[in-house]
Amino acid sequence: AAPAPRTLVLRAARRVPRAFHATFAATRRRYTYLLPASPGGDVPAEALDALLKPLAGAERDYRALGRGLPKGKDPSTRILAAAASRVALPCGAEAVRLDVAGDRFLRRQVRTLVATAVHAARSRPGDELALLDLATCGDVHRTAPAAPAIGLCLAEAGYGAAAPDEAQSRGESGG
Repeated sequence: AAPAPRTLVLRAARRVPRAFHATFAATRRRYTYLLPASPGGDVPAEALDALLKPLAGAERDYRALGRGLPKGKDPSTRILAAAASRVALPCGAEAVRLDVAGDRFLRRQVRTLVATAVHAARSRPGDELALLDLATCGDVHRTAPAAPAIGLCLAEAGYGAAAPDEAQSRGESGG
């Protein structure tokens, strides 16, 4: 089905050299994942938000969140910002929205991060460093299987250095 009028908006466009590769040239990406809220079974957005916050800042080895990591690939990424909030969907339903911005991501890293955050919120309530511990432990067997792809959306890709005010307006930090 086609999107409803005015739901997709092109904000900017420019010509690029023929050799430009959108994936490899991106210096930052922001993904959004929507978890449907289920009566009595969902994890509070506040708990997920508290788990996500410690991830932002330093470059870390996130091999535990990657899947099918090729031999020799650097598993280090810098998560610039991570947050969760409850949102109302246009259809009237509610969902938990997780936003994760980083300099790059490993294969299935965001989906595994989402599933592991939900698992940590349920199995280690109140432990705000539980997700950081699991995400950086280096062992894929300690993290949850990737969440379904249907909830994931690439919300933004950035090229070149982010202007300080642009990063700050999205809640990102450079450090």
